[in-house]
Amino acid sequence: MHEPVRVLPRRDSKLSALYRHGAVVVWLLTFFACWVYCIRHYGVSYGVGLGWLPAILVATVAGALWPLLVAFAAVLGWAYWNAG
Repeated sequence: MHEPVRVLPRRDSKLSALYRHGAVVVWLLTFFACWVYCIRHYGVSYGVGLGWLPAILVATVAGALWPLLVAFAAVLGWAYWNAG
């Protein structure tokens, strides 16, 4: 029998581990940044009490799409440094 063709990387591959670790780091940074933003913008009572909910939603999306965010930041950095 032939082994089936794999489109996605295996769970034990280095690429998969890099993606998972990057997703966790980006999730944590985004969560705390969004939560602090909510606290500063809406005050302590609403920011601490309810700010964690939008912070979780934004951090989950950012954690899943972190390679695109890194590429976008690299393009913006390159454009900024080569603009002048």
